[in-house]
Amino acid sequence: MSYADIRGGVIFVFVRDISERKRQEAESRLSALVLNKSTAAIVVTDANNCIVSVNPAFTQLTGYAPSEVIGRNPNLISSGKQSKAFYQSMWQTLMETGHWEGEWWNRRKDGEAYAEQVNLNILRNPDGSVYRYVKIASDITDRKRMDDKVWKLANYDTVTNLPNRRLFLDRLEQEIRKCHRSGESLALFFIDLDRFKEVNDEFGHDMGDCLLVEAARRISGCIRGSDIVARHGGDEFVVLLTGLTETSQVDIVAGSIIDLLAQPFDLGSVEVSISGSIGIARYPRDAADERTLIKKADQAMYQAKRDGKNRFAYLSFNNSPDHKIVS
Repeated sequence: MSYADIRGGVIFVFVRDISERKRQEAESRLSALVLNKSTAAIVVTDANNCIVSVNPAFTQLTGYAPSEVIGRNPNLISSGKQSKAFYQSMWQTLMETGHWEGEWWNRRKDGEAYAEQVNLNILRNPDGSVYRYVKIASDITDRKRMDDKVWKLANYDTVTNLPNRRLFLDRLEQEIRKCHRSGESLALFFIDLDRFKEVNDEFGHDMGDCLLVEAARRISGCIRGSDIVARHGGDEFVVLLTGLTETSQVDIVAGSIIDLLAQPFDLGSVEVSISGSIGIARYPRDAADERTLIKKADQAMYQAKRDGKNRFAYLSFNNSPDHKIVS
C-alpha cells in the first residue's frame, strides 16, 4: 500500500497479516498451560521413542526431573513386571490403531513400584509418518493394591494363607482342561486331619489354628512348586498333583504326607499328636470334571478313615476305595 505525503512524495506501507501466527502462539500457550497444570503425568517422545518433554505431574509421580529423562527412552522407569509379549501386543495395537489404553507397573526413581492407568496416542505428520508419541498416565497404585487385597481375601484362606476352595476349583478346572488336550493325567488328594476336633475342643481355637498352619506347612513341603495345596474347609485340605503318570509316584507323595502328619506338633505351650487320612482320585480314570473328582477323593478319604485312619486310599474303577495303610 502507498500514500502520498504533503510534499507529493509517496510513502510505502507494508502490511502483513499476523492473525494466524497469533492464533498459533495462543494455542501454544494454552497447550503449555494444560501440560503444566494437568494432574496426569504426560510424556512426549519423538519418532525414535526418545523423551522430548514431560510435565510437572510426571516429575511428581516418578521423582525424575526433566533434565534426567529428556533424550532417554521411557524404559528407564520400567518395573520389569510386564512380559515381552505384553509390550509386543501393546506396540502392535498402537501402530495399527494409533491408540492404546491399559494398565501397567513402572518404577519410581527411589525404586518403588507403582501402577498406572495409561493412554497412548500417536501424532502423525501429513505424510503419515510418526511425529510424536504421547503418553498420559494416572497413578492407580492404591486402587490396585486394594483390588489385590480384596482378591486375596476372596481366594485365600486367612488362617493358613493357602488357596481356598474357590481358587482351588478354578485351578483344578484349568488343569483338567490342559490334561484333556494333552492326554495326561492328574491326581487329587482329599486330606482330613484325624483327631483335630479333639485338639480344638481341648486346647481352644487358637491352638487349633496353630495346628492348621503347621499342618499346611508340612503338606506344602511334600509337593512340588507346580502342584497345588489348598484348604478345603475346617480340617480338610486338598492337593493337586500334575504330571505324575505312575501310581508309585503318587504313593510316595501320599506316604510322605502321612508320615509328616503323624509326627508330634509342637504348638509352643503344648505338644499334640494327630494323623491324616487321604483319599485319592485320578483324572480321567475316576471322574471327568473337577467337582466329581473332589467328590470321589472325598469318598476314598472316608474309606481310609473307616479302615483305621493314618493311611491313604485310592478310588478303584468300580468306585470302591482300594486302600493302602502307611504305618
